[in-house]
Amino acid sequence: MTFKRLSILIAIAISLISWNCRKQLEPTEVDMSEYGWVLYANGDFLNSNEWFQEAVFTDSTYKDGFNGLGWTHGKLGQIQQGIANFNLALPLEDDANLLGSGHNTTQQVIAGLAMAKHADNQHAQAIISGDSLLVVTGDDDYSVSLGDPNWFFSRDTKINSKHIIWVLASSHFVQGNFDKSLSRVHQLMSDPPTFAPDVNTVEGRLLLAEKIEFLRDNL
Repeated sequence: MTFKRLSILIAIAISLISWNCRKQLEPTEVDMSEYGWVLYANGDFLNSNEWFQEAVFTDSTYKDGFNGLGWTHGKLGQIQQGIANFNLALPLEDDANLLGSGHNTTQQVIAGLAMAKHADNQHAQAIISGDSLLVVTGDDDYSVSLGDPNWFFSRDTKINSKHIIWVLASSHFVQGNFDKSLSRVHQLMSDPPTFAPDVNTVEGRLLLAEKIEFLRDNL
């Protein structure tokens, strides 16, 4: 289905629920972005990215459009483009309607930056973004014994603060902050006292690295 045809279909759908079904409306940046998220949820990241591009072309101040571009570029392996769009999104204002619907775009942008910068080996910056998200969401002291974390990605609920804590554990390890890395690892364990490697030794650091790798696939 072509972009033009999809635009027409969306416009028709909007017109049907508009005042007395007589006034034809053009798709707005909000409509385009929301359709982008529908495609994102279906795993169609390439076409999703195109709709987010249309959203920000229509309104260059629409924060969630740039947010969507950040996440879809990440899914497409275009990490630096994702970071660039997250940075464009960050200073823009949140859509009050999205906040009311449970979509906190600012938090999603910060989470996206933490994960993208980790993937791009910008570990110091990943730590700054990750710490920021955990503090603002109240998850800085989270541990799995508490149940579910406060924050989750409303567009993909499989992603939550545990993934950000993992990013911090990994980035701290790469930065040589082994005690901080271990502390974050403990947050993701149901029985942290059973894992107490001496991170001042090569053997202890190897054990920590192995645990970080294990947790990546078991969050």
